[in-house]
Amino acid sequence: MGTLLLLCALGALLSCPSSAGFVGREFVLSFMQNWIKDYETPSHRLYITAVEANTKVTVSVPPLKFRQEETLNAGEGVTVSLPAQVEMYGSVKSPNSVRIEASADVAVTSLNYKLYTADTSLVYPTTEWGNEYFIFTPGQHTCGTFKEFSVTNGKQRNRIEIVPQGPIVFQHHVYMKGARMVIDLQPYESVQLQSMDDVSGSRVSSQYPVAVFTGHSCTWRFSRCDHVNEQLLPVSSWGSSFIVPPLTLQDKHDSVIIQASQPTHVTVRNGNTEQVINMIGGQTVTIKSQKETVFIQADQGIQVLMFFNGKSFGWHKYYDPFLMSILSTDRFCTSYSLEALKGFDNQALVVVRTSALGKLRIDGRRLPRNVQWKKVAGTDFSWTQIPHSGRHVVSSSDSHFALYSIGFKNRNSYGAPAQCLQSVKSALPGTCWAKGDPHYHSFDGRRFDFMGTCTYVIAKNCGKNDSPAFEVLAQNENRGNLRVSYVALVTVKVYDVSITVARSETGRVRIDNIVWNLPVTLNNNKLVMSHSGRFVLIETDFGLTVRYDWNHQLIVTLSSSFAGKTCGLCGNFNGNPNDDFTTPSGTHARGAVAFGSSWKVPGLVKDPLCRDDCVGGCEKCEDKLMKKWEGTSFCGLITLVVNGPFSKCHSIIDPHTYLENCKYDVCMGGGNHHFLCQALEAYADACQGAGIQVQDWRRVSECPAKCPANSHYELCGNACPVTCSDPNAPSKCKRPCVETCTCNAGFLLSGGQCVPADQCGCTFEGRYVPAGESFWADQGCRSWCKCLPGKRQVDCQNKGCGAGTLCQVIEGIRTCESVSYSTCKASGDPHYTTFDKKRFDFQGTCVYQLVALCSKRPELVPFEIFVEDDHRGSKVVSFTKLVEIKVYSLSIVITRTHVGQIMVNNELVKLPIDLAGGQLSAFKKGPNAVVTTNFGLQVSFDRKSVVSVTLPSNYMGAVCGLCGNYNGKSQDDLIPKNGDKVVAPETFGHSWHVVGRPGCDKM
Repeated sequence: MGTLLLLCALGALLSCPSSAGFVGREFVLSFMQNWIKDYETPSHRLYITAVEANTKVTVSVPPLKFRQEETLNAGEGVTVSLPAQVEMYGSVKSPNSVRIEASADVAVTSLNYKLYTADTSLVYPTTEWGNEYFIFTPGQHTCGTFKEFSVTNGKQRNRIEIVPQGPIVFQHHVYMKGARMVIDLQPYESVQLQSMDDVSGSRVSSQYPVAVFTGHSCTWRFSRCDHVNEQLLPVSSWGSSFIVPPLTLQDKHDSVIIQASQPTHVTVRNGNTEQVINMIGGQTVTIKSQKETVFIQADQGIQVLMFFNGKSFGWHKYYDPFLMSILSTDRFCTSYSLEALKGFDNQALVVVRTSALGKLRIDGRRLPRNVQWKKVAGTDFSWTQIPHSGRHVVSSSDSHFALYSIGFKNRNSYGAPAQCLQSVKSALPGTCWAKGDPHYHSFDGRRFDFMGTCTYVIAKNCGKNDSPAFEVLAQNENRGNLRVSYVALVTVKVYDVSITVARSETGRVRIDNIVWNLPVTLNNNKLVMSHSGRFVLIETDFGLTVRYDWNHQLIVTLSSSFAGKTCGLCGNFNGNPNDDFTTPSGTHARGAVAFGSSWKVPGLVKDPLCRDDCVGGCEKCEDKLMKKWEGTSFCGLITLVVNGPFSKCHSIIDPHTYLENCKYDVCMGGGNHHFLCQALEAYADACQGAGIQVQDWRRVSECPAKCPANSHYELCGNACPVTCSDPNAPSKCKRPCVETCTCNAGFLLSGGQCVPADQCGCTFEGRYVPAGESFWADQGCRSWCKCLPGKRQVDCQNKGCGAGTLCQVIEGIRTCESVSYSTCKASGDPHYTTFDKKRFDFQGTCVYQLVALCSKRPELVPFEIFVEDDHRGSKVVSFTKLVEIKVYSLSIVITRTHVGQIMVNNELVKLPIDLAGGQLSAFKKGPNAVVTTNFGLQVSFDRKSVVSVTLPSNYMGAVCGLCGNYNGKSQDDLIPKNGDKVVAPETFGHSWHVVGRPGCDKM
């Protein structure tokens, strides 16, 4: 009957996302020393409960040639007895770790039993393991007993580092308090460490995730001694809110243990008494618990355990101690398996919301009416202690609660959280990313590399009739090396709005094909775009967050309410990484290329070279090169434990994925330091996003930060910058700190620049507009608006596109686009061809205006281009010596002598380079130096004698100089400056001489 009821409860449970639990498919554990070797009736058992039907479970200890296989139905349990040799004695290594593998999720509890000494522990799956732990060991002991803890390794070789807080003897060496122990573990090997002294607060860290168990071989307080043990959660899984109910039989006090890993502010309410404790990393605080419930809150994650100090009923009867982890309130769940141990007085401790007491069920039935509930002071929770026997399911229809399984008998006891039959991962937000060249990481944790250069679906809502709908797309590009690609364009479609973020358009986004500066707020604050550190942050009110660094990092975070409902390169978010390569047709792709290409969005990339695999095949780096970049001078900085800039993050964000990505990127980049900095930046960002403060990694890696004018670099700066739109944003920010360029005092962020407050711009329909900037306010290019400098007001005029232009979307931006282009050229000695195709010769050797804006039309960007000619041997002819372009308050000079460089405001810079916030680019194209602008101007100079200028048709009739007036009529091109009639070429040329530059032949 119990199994049938458990099946019903599981059916309801699995139909919706869960919030907490410790089920899994792989477990590895060790059994620590219980009292003394060869003591009476040793028993080492596992209690395993299946969540799904037809679950195949295998328990094995290969060195002992032990193996047991079981097939369980949903809700069915099995008890497995293990060989006595699994127990470790002394400070030793042991290969006898117990392995549990299951075809579907199961829950596991262990029992280490000997006559008069026993304890249970909830066993966590390998998915719950971490890289950082802090040890607690009870202080009281008797002769021949030890404080102890063990570390159990998984399937790969591992290095463990321990900083003990008391002396430990291991392999003939004494490690004193504060020493550094380094232990190498083979696959599935465990190590037990013992001490006569208290080692509480000892830190355990590891290269790869491990399991850690702690306790005492036999400890006591108010009774006889008893073995206690508990598997610990890693620091990354610690919570911040705990409720510790008292044991009704205790007439003295029990102990509540609180541990911190970093500076932490803790508030403890013990009955009606409140205490505030400021803890430091590694500190352990013990609170006495008597008849009142202890309620604990902290501003950082903490570890909380309860130590039952035992109870004496006189000389003839004792209940001995046990050690039990306390669940944080965010790890409560809605259904537990509860199994009584034979020969014990079994009890259940329950903590539940007071409003949900009536929804609690045992085997589908209401709790007995005589159950006495007590309220937890300062909370909306209540607790009770209920006796039970046999095997049961305790559940609630919609409320999460805590359940602890405890038991007592003469000279013995046990205690541990009951088996929660839910997956802890399913209710957490999902995070998917593409970084580097690019490496992908799905919502369910599947990692793969895919080098396609087309546009692909990253994530979308594929649930049937589910709203809100959303879609995230990414377009990739090659950057030099055709065998790797990077994210270059990100599009988010949500709430009938299309948002596009393009590489290098820092501080700006395109909304429905119109470029806007950040921040932007739309749909009554349901859709917000802002600048945070190096990233644009796009947030919705339903739990979708998209971050892109305008370079290569794309990160998508999604609420657990979409679990099992997504599709695309991020996978289906169902908790199972093995089925993430599902194509739109529902089939499973055999590899990353087939999977990636199946999610290609057709028609969005015009480049005929767009392809889904690597040009010439995808390269792999040789092992010896990968080993080189693994050194601590390079990518090894990511995993460096001792004095490593990221060491505090290892337990929260697994560094090894980032290490492998780094080695590959640096290797594929030929060892270029830029790729190392980019990879380290990615791990630093992930750590800070998880709330972990990293050390100054830029200094040790020689990766200096570059910040724009009027700002400075901060390693841990405010994630909500001071902006013209919201000068008080930092004071309201709830996000973790980020690496950022912070505006100097007296300056505010305006788009992508820091400006004085009196130079701030305007807000137009939720969008920020910098002062002086103009924009189209509609999709038809009819309303032309401008933010008036100094007034912070937007002025709009009804105005269509000018002559020679049409309103259209070009490369994702709506603009009045020119219908044609024309080129003016000066070549040879020199021969000129105007925009209107008029040819003439002119041999002056001064500086001349080749072309400039001569109109006052406000929609046209002003510019000037000058050429300087000189003789080369013959005095009869002249050649172009240099070209100067003046635009966007910049002076750019291209000369014959500085190959591969240009002068920008009198300073030499190397090509290529982006200037004026990406509005202007300069680069090499064959022998030519080329300068392009965002308004269609292109200037090319071969550094010998040929210079060409290309202009769009919207500049027709608005320019003047040696290139003519560009009005479509070649017959009037030779009208001189300030003239009204056509003149000879020599007279025309000299009229465009630039005054104030002596030393040339004017005639």
